Amino acid sequence: MLRKITAFLESIGVPVRHAQITEQTFVPGITLDRGTIVIDESKLLYPGDLLHEAGHLAVLRPGERVDLQGTAGDSGAFEMAAIGWSWAAAQHLGLDPAIVFHDAGYKGESQALLDNFAAGRFLGVPMLEWLGLTTAATYPAMTSWLRDELGVRRLREFWSRREDVDWVATNTLLCGLGLGLRETYDFLLQQKPSFADFEQWIVRQNGGTIDAERIARLNLALSDHGIAGEPANPAAEPALSPEDLAFWDENGYVVRHEAISPEACAATVRAICGFTGADLEHPDTWYGGPQGHSIWIPLFHDPAVTANRHSARIHRAFAQLWDREDLWATVDQAGFNPPERAGWRFPGPHLHWDVSLARPIPFGVQGILYLTDTAANQGAFSCVPGFHKKIDQWLGSLPDGVDPRQQDFSKEAIPITGRAGDLVIWHHALPHGSSPNSATVPRFAQYIFMRPSRWEYRTEWL
Repeated sequence: MLRKITAFLESIGVPVRHAQITEQTFVPGITLDRGTIVIDESKLLYPGDLLHEAGHLAVLRPGERVDLQGTAGDSGAFEMAAIGWSWAAAQHLGLDPAIVFHDAGYKGESQALLDNFAAGRFLGVPMLEWLGLTTAATYPAMTSWLRDELGVRRLREFWSRREDVDWVATNTLLCGLGLGLRETYDFLLQQKPSFADFEQWIVRQNGGTIDAERIARLNLALSDHGIAGEPANPAAEPALSPEDLAFWDENGYVVRHEAISPEACAATVRAICGFTGADLEHPDTWYGGPQGHSIWIPLFHDPAVTANRHSARIHRAFAQLWDREDLWATVDQAGFNPPERAGWRFPGPHLHWDVSLARPIPFGVQGILYLTDTAANQGAFSCVPGFHKKIDQWLGSLPDGVDPRQQDFSKEAIPITGRAGDLVIWHHALPHGSSPNSATVPRFAQYIFMRPSRWEYRTEWL
């Protein structure tokens, strides 16, 4: 039995060392040495104690585990988590739980613990769930046996690129961690990092730190609570008026004026110019930047673009349309669309959809934030108003074999003008795209939209 337990601990990453222990220990025959469990078999009375001590290590971050010397401390919350962890480990190993919860331990409460677990009253599970180690629905099966540095649920499964990873949860995970889809997949596929290296990269992308409140909110969103979500707060000051909402319902798009301040617009324009090397006083510098022949600027983590994603007015507008508060901003690109000239023609995107056309098309929204005043001929965002109301019927009317994505909507699309700081939100069932810039100045924009923790998604791509 001892060999079975130690082999399990070592397989999940808990170091074990056999050595003579000369000092008095709280648990007979067991002590902790910088995150390693030291066992003196001559003094070990209860092998099940190893699982409880391992549980204390498992619920700590790696950096905290290596600081432990002697005992794991006396935190009540972590004690409950260790109890829940050791029960799950005993179940996993096929051991009689009484080996862990023996009469000589737990201040005489061993039988009460056994009775509670046997009756399905699982102690410590809320803490384990908060740490991202399991879920209430799947316990005693564990998502992960060890807490990671960040302690984010589902992160290890995503890193391992398991085929059964939930696509919607993955998007919420990355949005919550402030990461773009493309940059993250590029890093994983090109660098093939260890999990620890992946966590370190995430922290670097976030400027060196991620606050604990955001991690806790993200773990909640990725739990069963995220399925139910959080309804929009009816007492919050609306960002969209009743007239705006009526316009949205009819046309499938709406403009939220002054979503960010003039200062925020100017800061974001400076960031885009800094990345592209563009000088607004010298048109020749508007072309040939590191983005290549593209209007998309991979400026994911500049402080200005990050601040825009946290705009309260932007959140409020999306919250009204989704009727949800638990929203997560996508980490998307900026946009720089210079005037067309010889050698540089508009590269697209032309009118298209970013959603599967498998019917029925679920509700979803997208957005673009104008950073400068944008005229109709200045590469403005364009869409086909009202198409969200007839797309299902239109798709059903197409002859067999006709590709809906190859149909021409250019005569029905209209450019949406706006001022600096205006946010255009559209229903993703609308054909939409940018347009050629025939003005004399570039169009500056930031792509930004928000989705709730859980949203409907079609797995079939059409």
